[in-house]
Amino acid sequence: MESGCESVMVDYCIPLHGGNVHRAARARRVDVEKVLDFSANINPLGPSPLATEAIRSNLHMIRHYPDPDCTELREELARYLQADAVSVIVGNGGAEIIQMLAYVLRPQKALILSPTFSEYGRAVACAGGTVVRVPLRRDDGYSIDYDMVRANMDGVDMVWVCNPNNPTGTLLPRKSILKLADIVARCGAALVVDEAFIDFVADSEEYSVRDEVQERRNLVVIGSLTKFFAIPGLRVGYAIAPEDLADRLRRQAPSWNVNFLAQVAAVASLQDTEYMGSTRKFIARERSWLVRELEKLGAEVGVKVIPPSANFILLDMSESGLSSAKLCRRLSCSNILVRDCSNFPFLSENHVRIAVRSRPENERLLEALREVFGE
Repeated sequence: MESGCESVMVDYCIPLHGGNVHRAARARRVDVEKVLDFSANINPLGPSPLATEAIRSNLHMIRHYPDPDCTELREELARYLQADAVSVIVGNGGAEIIQMLAYVLRPQKALILSPTFSEYGRAVACAGGTVVRVPLRRDDGYSIDYDMVRANMDGVDMVWVCNPNNPTGTLLPRKSILKLADIVARCGAALVVDEAFIDFVADSEEYSVRDEVQERRNLVVIGSLTKFFAIPGLRVGYAIAPEDLADRLRRQAPSWNVNFLAQVAAVASLQDTEYMGSTRKFIARERSWLVRELEKLGAEVGVKVIPPSANFILLDMSESGLSSAKLCRRLSCSNILVRDCSNFPFLSENHVRIAVRSRPENERLLEALREVFGE
């Protein structure tokens, strides 16, 4: 155990996901608000004021069941995404959408471009399928190795890719995703593109492939309102799928799977264009500043910063002599959480992911990092 932490330290284990502030607060015996969570990639500005007002003004409605069809939310999403409402599916977070896709399509074998979000593999396994992982080319900015994809497509009926990718933070050009879609289509498989962090990207329409769904019968695009609109406690995710598949997914969904307050908050969030613009400017500014400061520190202690595109940054500490587990333990002594990425396929025990937060919070993290690496 690290010095100064003995009285409150608990056994360290790698989390399946980031964002478990409740567990960290219990372990440290502090209030949740005292934990500074860089492990979850949530908009540091918090929810839209329109969303919080919608919740307050609709509290009396919790005596009723929510709209099981999420009609208003689906229509608002269709407007926001410039999609047909009949092709939009809403779920209790992106994780539920991922599970629904696996259960409806029932892939016997899925190819997952990795390292990436763990829920894809979990969903396929729970649906009875097997997984083959193809590494993204690290030396080329975690890009797609199309030859390796083709070489591993035998028997594959479903392919998963995340863009921007979690946890690397890298962004693939639209043409790269469409090239992958062509390869997958020729093999008769479905391609699922997770764009959960696309809203953080400037000129996101130049990277998103959601407008291709109606023309490509094998394409599904997943999105999330949790991260950009800062409502992870409400859980709202969506997908755009060909109309027949969208209908099958809606029939697969649990009844009343999106609660009433989540629906009204999501609708209000999607209408707050001022909040969206402020968020993108804020994240771009703070991300650039944090990357510069991390690169300065990294040059001194042997930490490489992977160039990010969304609201989180992957750090490679391979040359620092410090493991991700040890860093996480030491930062936890300061009530700071970062994401240990050693359980991501094709990443090592020296990778961590940190979210972009406010300037005072980012400064606190940097101070804690300097203390850890200076020991």
